[in-house]
Amino acid sequence: MKKIFALAFVLAACLAVPAAAQTPPFLSYQGILTDGSGVAVPDDTYSITFSIYNVGSGGSALWTETNNVEVSKGTFSVLLGATAMLSVLPFNETYYIGMSIEDGPELPRQVLTRTPYSFSAKAVSGTGNVIPSSGNAGIGTLTPDVPLTVTSASGQVGIRFDGNDDFYSSIYVNAIKPGASAGYGYETQSGLRAYTFVDSGNNWNLRMAGINYALRASSAGNVSIGALAPATQRLTVDGALQLGNSSGSTTGTIRWTGSDFEGYNGSAWQSFTATGEGPPAGSLGQTLRHDGSEWIAASNLHNDGTNIGIGTSTPEARLHVNGDARIGSSTATGYLSLFRPGIPTAVASLSGYASGGEVATYDEDYNLMCTFKPSFGGEGGMLGVTRNTDQWGLFVDGNFNLGQPSFYLMGDDREVVFDLSQSGDQSVWLPYEAVSSSEISDEPGVASFASEVGVPLTTSVSTVASQSITTPGPGYILVIASSNLMLYHSNGAASHAIIGTSDDASWFADNQDMFVDYPATAATGTYFTPTTCHGLYYNPYSGTYTYYLLGVRGDGAYTCYENQLSLIYLPTAYGTVQPTLAAARSTGQKKMGAVMTSANVAAQKTASEAANAERIRRELDELRAEIDAMKAKLETRTPVKIENR
Repeated sequence: MKKIFALAFVLAACLAVPAAAQTPPFLSYQGILTDGSGVAVPDDTYSITFSIYNVGSGGSALWTETNNVEVSKGTFSVLLGATAMLSVLPFNETYYIGMSIEDGPELPRQVLTRTPYSFSAKAVSGTGNVIPSSGNAGIGTLTPDVPLTVTSASGQVGIRFDGNDDFYSSIYVNAIKPGASAGYGYETQSGLRAYTFVDSGNNWNLRMAGINYALRASSAGNVSIGALAPATQRLTVDGALQLGNSSGSTTGTIRWTGSDFEGYNGSAWQSFTATGEGPPAGSLGQTLRHDGSEWIAASNLHNDGTNIGIGTSTPEARLHVNGDARIGSSTATGYLSLFRPGIPTAVASLSGYASGGEVATYDEDYNLMCTFKPSFGGEGGMLGVTRNTDQWGLFVDGNFNLGQPSFYLMGDDREVVFDLSQSGDQSVWLPYEAVSSSEISDEPGVASFASEVGVPLTTSVSTVASQSITTPGPGYILVIASSNLMLYHSNGAASHAIIGTSDDASWFADNQDMFVDYPATAATGTYFTPTTCHGLYYNPYSGTYTYYLLGVRGDGAYTCYENQLSLIYLPTAYGTVQPTLAAARSTGQKKMGAVMTSANVAAQKTASEAANAERIRRELDELRAEIDAMKAKLETRTPVKIENR
């Protein structure tokens, strides 16, 4: 075998891994193996023993490891520290590495380059080592002026400690020297402003610049403010106790003068006890009242030992208020209970709750009898009267729904309901046969239809809107219709349409057709014409009747929008009535009639007055008959004796 030489050099440095990772450091080492002629050794796997010394020759190896190394074209690369940990070396001095190939003699040693000395950083996570061994260390600074200086390039937090204990996360300052204090200092702009420390007596202290002690807490748990010596009481204040929000002798400051407690009102010190020698003189039952300057005896609150009077010095009840009284406030709910002898619970109460106040009365077993309180609807009032322990007999709500009142009268199997939040028949509920047909036959009524959907007019009479109404008896139906006619008009041709009310879907009455015309000279465009028409129809019988808003067009394109049809049932006439004529279908031709004369107007007035007088006479006769019937019933009843109690 030829003699082997090695030309070895370090290509990659040691990897310093944090101790928490539990991963050993390694040293990457590369070299070239040649024979005595300088020719690369054959490709193969060679057993190479690596040793590290602290001397260039002789001496004993500080570290040794044998590896099977693959050699290709004379070159090799090996990772040292896989079997023998390099962490045993501190790498704080010059080291030399030697190699022995296939148990042969050791080749000349080579000096390790500087990079592997990064292993010395491992001392940070080791035990008993300090980096550097002397001097100051800095994080974020090259000029540390204390053993450890941390400088943050930006941001608020410079040092952070994340604890991993189940109960505490702590940072300790340990004063090792006897009599030394453990503390923290607070600087701004490199100037000491305040510091906290625990002294040799185990008292916690806060000292501010220019103040000996701003705050102290003794080992016994007592706290002092501004006092030099530790507090002997739970709280000791050396100086004035300020209750205001400004500095110095301002309103709210309290002090002890040596003989009296005083408070500063902004301009002068005022005594808490008027004279400093004790309470002022007063009569029996009087209490103290402060008038802004001193304490005085007054009768605004009087206690004679049995009764308390407010505004009176001679109370005549357990609580006698001479004037207004108030229970509760904007932050506390008031409640007043009324009791009577022999009953352990209240028989009446006055209380406040979220929506206002409530007055309630109870029986001897504290069952609710009646209550008066604000409506559930948010405004108005509500009254309830019970008829047994768990059922209402009378219930009135002034704002039951949508701001409308309701009235409920409830029995075992019947009830009367007036609910003005409902419409039509749903607004009143009465027991079966409670009101006869004769009592409601002359009631007026209304029905209506409304739609925003457009209805195009055609050249034939067509229905724009319709509505039905059921009347309880004979009477008049006032039909009022409105529509907003939209016309697409073209210049050069006249546009016209007819609209009106009718009781027949196929034709107009002669006096019911309303003409809408635009001349041929009108500019091309869209025109809107609000139109209202009405008709009065007479029905001799009760029943259901249907009425229509009809329309027909000639030239032009008409569409009816915002269509509304209202039907009003009127059982009684109060004057002369000329109903809408049910004549032939309108042809669009109008006839000229005579102008109304003063004689015509006077005749209509006379007829109206006569009709109204007849109505009044008839209603008075009906009322007299009802009164006579009621008198007859009362005369047949037996008088009831009422005893005084």
